Amino acid sequence: MSETRVVYHSAYESLFTPALRGRITSSIEDELRAAGVDLKKKFDPVYPLPVWLETLRILARSFHPTLTFEAACVLLGRDTIDGFTGTLVGRASFAALRVIGVRRAVERAARTYAVTNNYTRVTLTPVGPTSYDFHMNEFDVPAEFDVGVLGRCLELLGASAPQVTVTARDETGFTLRLSWAA
Repeated sequence: MSETRVVYHSAYESLFTPALRGRITSSIEDELRAAGVDLKKKFDPVYPLPVWLETLRILARSFHPTLTFEAACVLLGRDTIDGFTGTLVGRASFAALRVIGVRRAVERAARTYAVTNNYTRVTLTPVGPTSYDFHMNEFDVPAEFDVGVLGRCLELLGASAPQVTVTARDETGFTLRLSWAA
């Protein structure tokens, strides 16, 4: 893809909810500003992908300093969804998604990624009645962040015994297996 990869402000708004902002110290804020994200101003319409990657790195390391980067990214993904569900839009979104059920909500989630940046494409492959392979053409963003995001989403949707695991990584991106009990 020759187009410059950018992340839209909506991704930053979902990440920097009031709950997460409450955990930002002045040193974290300084690091974010140096990386190109000034929390004292309105978010820019778009940010280059390297700024998003550095943002995730700063937050994962700062919020979960005793964990591996991968484990910290899982928790940051979960934190992102927990923060989102603390907003009016988040509560309304998950209430509507619970009505349509886990399977249809997963199918819709695959399309939702398109509103956060200009490059992510998701290929969703049914593996069984309660299982999907979720391939993302992300080769820069840690897969573990999305493990946390999607795992927490499945929990909030009421999925029984949800599991999200990385099943493949290659030059085209990564594949997550999403599954839950029937």
